[in-house]
Amino acid sequence: MIYFLDTSYLVALTHSRDQFHQEAVSISKTLIQPIRLVTTSAVLMEFANMLSSPHLRGKAFNYIQLLKNDIHTEIVCVSEEQFESGLIMFGKYHDKEWGLVDCLSFLVMKEKGITLALTSDDHFEQAGFTTLLQL
Repeated sequence: MIYFLDTSYLVALTHSRDQFHQEAVSISKTLIQPIRLVTTSAVLMEFANMLSSPHLRGKAFNYIQLLKNDIHTEIVCVSEEQFESGLIMFGKYHDKEWGLVDCLSFLVMKEKGITLALTSDDHFEQAGFTTLLQL
């Protein structure tokens, strides 16, 4: 099964004080095998920024390294064309609170035919995807 790996899931999984931590840990144990994870360089940058405080930085760094070396994880480096398409989407939906990283994620998910998102972000549901991290 292919899952899109979003920032909120990464934060929840690695930060024990996150409100979704227990749920993220539980979900990670029940994902349908074989697992293939897809994320973007933009998501990993956002994740690193969110955990940039001195006491969390090491966790973020180590987890990104783990993902980079995991044969079941694909990290899509956002291309110039994808960035432009994401920026157009970001500017188009004035009625949404979608961030640019969200828009890039939606584009990659559509390009790869992914419907399941490991996220607590309801913006993914607004865009027509299924989110798996909920309280």
